[in-house]
Amino acid sequence: MGASRVVRRCARVIVGRMSGASRFRVIALLVIAMVMTSATSAFAVDVTFTDPALEAAVRLHLAPQIPAIQPVTDVDMLTITGFYPGAVGITNLEGLEYALNLTDTNLNGNAITDVSPLAALPRLSGLMLYDNQVTDLAPLAGMQSLTSLGLPGNGITDISALSGCTNLRCLLLMNNGISNIAPLSALSELDALYMGGNQVSDLTPLAGLSKLSVLELSGNSIQDISALSSLTGMVELGIADNQIASLAPLSAMTGLDTLSAQSNLLTDASPLASLTSLTYLVSLLQLCRVRRKG
Repeated sequence: MGASRVVRRCARVIVGRMSGASRFRVIALLVIAMVMTSATSAFAVDVTFTDPALEAAVRLHLAPQIPAIQPVTDVDMLTITGFYPGAVGITNLEGLEYALNLTDTNLNGNAITDVSPLAALPRLSGLMLYDNQVTDLAPLAGMQSLTSLGLPGNGITDISALSGCTNLRCLLLMNNGISNIAPLSALSELDALYMGGNQVSDLTPLAGLSKLSVLELSGNSIQDISALSSLTGMVELGIADNQIASLAPLSAMTGLDTLSAQSNLLTDASPLASLTSLTYLVSLLQLCRVRRKG
């Protein structure tokens, strides 16, 4: 039953029990309600999806309230707060910009190249785009709503656009081609950073990120970790598969619980003696051998 029809039925029931001025006021209010309801329907905009895979995913999310023969409107899109289509071959996000109440989405494993439609979403706080083809992050610049962002496996080399996403708390950038992490120095709210499998050598930009508690840097080109010495709140640290010769900068990380440091150039484990909270050490066998030699 349409909304305006419901209003008319209610009007007949309610007004039938009233008389005089009260009846007039109620009729006036109900007329206004009917006009507003009709106006909402009349001014709804049909959403155009360039990508059939995205449209199918949106329709599946909105089912069963949107029949296959009925266009998806901007009003329908406002009901979407979480969107998790899975790896369904999405290539184009046009149309998703109407989901203005979207707060979290996982678009992993698709073939997306352009994230421009997401820039219009004021409430989007969680965005996962693992294993797509997103190399241009410019549309994300200044998205203050983002708190969690995942972009592993996209072939990204330039992350300068992320410097404006200053509310990020969790950032995942594994398995890209990133060498310059200077833009990350502006992300003072970062609590967890995953940068494994890149080409990072200079960790200086991380020195001021005092809230970092989880840092994954395995599989890069790191020799010097002295920039990490100020990060005394670190709980989990991964620096395996680099060219690190000294763990001395870690000696002040007294809250460190987990350390992965295998496959480096380590010869001295003594800096770990002060890490009384350390309960999980991936490189334990290697470092024990070093201790016995000492």
